[in-house]
Amino acid sequence: MSEPGPQTQNSTDHESVTPEAVNMTWLMEDKILPDTGPNAELSLAKMTLAPHSLSEAHRHPNCTEAVHILHGQIHQRIGQKWIIMQAGDTCLIPKDTPHQSRNLTDETAIMMLAYSSGTRIYISTQDEDGRDVEA
Repeated sequence: MSEPGPQTQNSTDHESVTPEAVNMTWLMEDKILPDTGPNAELSLAKMTLAPHSLSEAHRHPNCTEAVHILHGQIHQRIGQKWIIMQAGDTCLIPKDTPHQSRNLTDETAIMMLAYSSGTRIYISTQDEDGRDVEA
């Protein structure tokens, strides 16, 4: 992992911020394991991020999130800091920290996400114009 040069917090003309740019496949969470009730205490998902796209800035006040890159390269924002991650890299996003992922390449990025809760609380930190209000 390394730090990229200066980055803007808003998308550029070449990045898509549409929900279609991000695909989540949930592998484990409380809803998937109903026999455990609210006791899974873990969520696991595979996420794809389309080329030249940016996920919505958000935070999870009830859990930490680990991001592991399976394929491709992304810029990952954690709080105010952007880091470059590539296949094999892993980072931890602390509880309640604004974050988002940016794919500046021509390839789809594939990530594995793990959360420290079976039920995540998702709070967008963007306004209606796509600006991160907590950056």
